[in-house]
Amino acid sequence: MTAWTREDPGAGDLDGLDALVGRLCRHLDALVQARDEVASVGHHVAAGWTGQGAQAWQESTTARTRQLTTSEDLTRRGAEAVAFYSGQVRVIRSRASIVHEDIAFARTAVRRATEEWDRVQHDPLADDWDRRMALMAVQRTEQELIDADAVLDRLALERQALDDGLAPVLESVVPVTWSGGGRVTAECSVDAFGRGIPGMAAWVAGLPEGAQGDAAARWLVGQLTQGEYDALLAACPELACRLMADDTTGAFAVRYPGLDAAIDLADPDARIAAVLAACAAMTPEELAGLTRAYPGVVNNLDGVPLATRIAANRVAVAAAVVDANRRLAEVRERMTQLATGAGPDDLTELSRLSEQKVELEASLAWYDTLLHEPDIDTVDAEGNPMKMTGHHVVAFDPETGVFGELVGNAGAPNVAVLVGGTGTNFVSMSGQRSRAWEFVSAAPQGLGVITYLGGLMPQGVHIENPRAKHAFEAVDPAYAKSAGPRLASFANGVRAVTGATVTVAGHSYGGSVVGAAEAHGMVVDRILHIESAGAGPGIHTPDQYAAPNTPRYSMTAPGDVIGIIQGTSVGSLLGHGADPDTLPGVTHLETGRIDSTDPTSELLQGPSSHSQVFTRGSDAWNNMRAVMTGGDVTLWTDPDLAHATGAVDPQYTYPMQDPTYVPPTADVP
Repeated sequence: MTAWTREDPGAGDLDGLDALVGRLCRHLDALVQARDEVASVGHHVAAGWTGQGAQAWQESTTARTRQLTTSEDLTRRGAEAVAFYSGQVRVIRSRASIVHEDIAFARTAVRRATEEWDRVQHDPLADDWDRRMALMAVQRTEQELIDADAVLDRLALERQALDDGLAPVLESVVPVTWSGGGRVTAECSVDAFGRGIPGMAAWVAGLPEGAQGDAAARWLVGQLTQGEYDALLAACPELACRLMADDTTGAFAVRYPGLDAAIDLADPDARIAAVLAACAAMTPEELAGLTRAYPGVVNNLDGVPLATRIAANRVAVAAAVVDANRRLAEVRERMTQLATGAGPDDLTELSRLSEQKVELEASLAWYDTLLHEPDIDTVDAEGNPMKMTGHHVVAFDPETGVFGELVGNAGAPNVAVLVGGTGTNFVSMSGQRSRAWEFVSAAPQGLGVITYLGGLMPQGVHIENPRAKHAFEAVDPAYAKSAGPRLASFANGVRAVTGATVTVAGHSYGGSVVGAAEAHGMVVDRILHIESAGAGPGIHTPDQYAAPNTPRYSMTAPGDVIGIIQGTSVGSLLGHGADPDTLPGVTHLETGRIDSTDPTSELLQGPSSHSQVFTRGSDAWNNMRAVMTGGDVTLWTDPDLAHATGAVDPQYTYPMQDPTYVPPTADVP
């Protein structure tokens, strides 16, 4: 489009636009003819051909017919948009021509009035009335000139509004037509589709960099069947990066105005509610289209259905594979450059690069597991056991370390969010899934579990050696303060989209994260602290939580070293707030025996109990499951002091050591 100015707001190659509309109309005729021919051939062949091959061929021709119909609709809407734009610019051009005539006339009138004013001022016969009339004539004609010139400003604003409105409309309805992708883009429907997945992969690889190429890729995936879409992502991983890229064209806002407005809301709860409403207003087909075209918008957006997040995160993980492979290649190339004749500084860089290489290789192995691991245990919507390939990822952000995986059925009446502790990181979440599956497999119809990581977590405990790596990380509340707000929004979103009874459980350092989340607005149905580091940074009373009356449960096995830091804080720098076992209103649960069915079984106690509480069938594990699903829990009974060897070595006897002891119980509402 030729540049226009304030003085010439109607400038532009309107004849060229009209010619474009004409070509599009002729293309529409060809699309309609092709669609009808494909449909006719499909019906004719289907009448005399049966079997699996016939069915597959019929599905293919049906998909092509649908693609041609979609292309027809998009092209028609694009042509209408361009025709409207061209017509409106012509109106502006005509009005501008009239305005320039008015301006010329006004300037002439100003010049004549000014000359008359000068003459009257020097005329000895002129009186005050003559001078007043001459001055008023000058003022009137000058105002007419100002008014006429102001019309140009209004026309310029109208032209700018037309330009601003046209671009996102074209991006949203027929982005490929205007993408500037050259011959490959223009021939997509004929060439790429005709050559199947390899042709489409080559077409994507040839797209121009930037917003126009990304818009073309988004258009393409909207034309594909699910099978074609999956195959194209496998054949062309770079497509995932295209789809995950930020939209800078404004097309998303035009196509999904309700969701766009919801995302901009500052208040997390209001945003979740608005996102939920925007998604609920979409048809399943529209929601699927959103997931394909803009996975980077919805993969971590709280308030979006979990199934939508799972589909979007498969694309997010695929894009992460491309990025990690690129970075790994750069690291290897640099290591090769430094390998010969390395000096002291080079050796330092080599060491750093070696660590990066190991981290990237571990990330790639984890991503491959998420996408392709076969025979994963899960359940269907009715709770029946089944196998699946790939994981159900509901949160994924390698930059911040955020990760979440759904284990089981999101439609279960109870959903637990399990937050791990010290040592948990982005590529070690498989252990958390194993714990989650133990709970789900014990209650397949009634429970789904989401393993969640809200960001970086402490990776070790070495308080006894202050110089050791990660020495004081486990008592540093900074990680909890960072992850807490993310967990709050995530859990509130899960509760909103599932309608389930939601329990959030934190193990070890994860308990402090849960407490921080409650302080930042998390409101769920139940809270469970498991061998927890504390009630949350700076938390000493439930009144500091967003929902003080939420039912809370806590357990700590005797002899777990976590007890050393529970309830111990040094200002705001170290520690995790109050001991959750003794926080007012918390139900203190029994950890009991390793085997709940054997009265003579050993107690869960000592340093190993910190993780051993997750032993399936133990009293501790049974209590966790009962909190997650609702039911009876066994309550903690304080031990008796048997004897003390000195002041620092008290020895206790625990009621559960007595095979005949039956602990008290309580019902989980």
